[in-house]
Amino acid sequence: MKEIMKEDDAVSPIIATILLIAITVTIIASAYSIFSGYVPTSSPSSSTVTIQYSNNTSVSGSLISGEYVLTFSGMSSNISLRYLDAEILLDNGTAIEDSMFAPYSQGHSIPISPGLAINVSMPGGFLSYYGYVILSLNHSTEYLTSFSIVNVQSGNRIAEVSFNS
Repeated sequence: MKEIMKEDDAVSPIIATILLIAITVTIIASAYSIFSGYVPTSSPSSSTVTIQYSNNTSVSGSLISGEYVLTFSGMSSNISLRYLDAEILLDNGTAIEDSMFAPYSQGHSIPISPGLAINVSMPGGFLSYYGYVILSLNHSTEYLTSFSIVNVQSGNRIAEVSFNS
């Protein structure tokens, strides 16, 4: 006698399609929840930031040495460093504009003018409570008057602090 073999499918095509759709939705939802914290939630122009600082400088004759340590608070959202520039005003009226945040966010001290260096530490590439900026003066003849954070897209200042000499 001839034996007829019957083939059984493990999963019907309809069930397989439903499973593929469910797996895809689950992967997309997981990726969104993981990476949503790294995306700015609003544009920098609508955010405001408060800057606190400590002045650890001293004067010897006509030369100033030491540092200003700046910390930040009041961010209403994540602000990507690539949208931000810094503006430093010296007491002789010189304005130093520098796109310091994106390239310098690694925590290295970078000279930006004679006698003035900047050290920026911003974990994750965002302006945050955990970040800081150190403005170091090394035998400088100029005081720092103010420090501002500027939105490069709109040109608006989102934070500014004036230093007491």
